[in-house]
Amino acid sequence: MRTLLILLLISGLFGFCVAQNMSVTAETSTIKGTVMDVNGVVIPDTTVSLVDKSGRTFRSSTNEQGCFQIEVKPDVYQIEFSRGGFTTYMLEDYRVASKTLMALDVVLNAALIIDTVKVVTAKKEEKQMLVTGTVYDPSGAAIPGVNVTVEAESNTVFQTQTNADGHYEMRLLPGKYSVQFSSPGFKRTVLDNFRIVNAASGKIWHDVILEIGSVVNAPIVVSGPPRKPVS
Repeated sequence: MRTLLILLLISGLFGFCVAQNMSVTAETSTIKGTVMDVNGVVIPDTTVSLVDKSGRTFRSSTNEQGCFQIEVKPDVYQIEFSRGGFTTYMLEDYRVASKTLMALDVVLNAALIIDTVKVVTAKKEEKQMLVTGTVYDPSGAAIPGVNVTVEAESNTVFQTQTNADGHYEMRLLPGKYSVQFSSPGFKRTVLDNFRIVNAASGKIWHDVILEIGSVVNAPIVVSGPPRKPVS
């Protein structure tokens, strides 16, 4: 399954999204994000459905700017993004921490259309995207010193670490990557087929929650020069 867990933060769209009521209450957490296609065009009227462990369903939808926002209690959810003309995207075991504002941006693939007309367009110039986010523990506290390892399809590996605020940054070209987050005392999290697309703002946002547990950090062979963290 092609995992399109993309957390795309476009500055203009994000500005609109945060202009809404973004309060986090003592009992709930807020999930916000933007839904767009592979070309970076926002998709309005996308249905966002969350199902918790007990089977309860919570729904929201994207507005004209492709933004959505929903408040839920801390739990593990199955999240579905559906819109006519696009392939439904399902996200399993999405863990929501307590009293946390979480960014969850998604890219939807266009549904297969028979007898399409081939249109030749100029190739878009690719530029590096700023991949950034924060790593949290299950309680919502930021985790400093987390190893972030990104492997490209060419087997080139880039590495960085989260700073004192649990924040990381890395510049990468559009494409598919395998992203690994690891830290002593926490279970390793690996995102296969992490897709980076051209975003108008040049920024892609991805927050992560690491579960508490033992982990053995295996040595990583770097086949290319590692990227330095962006200051």
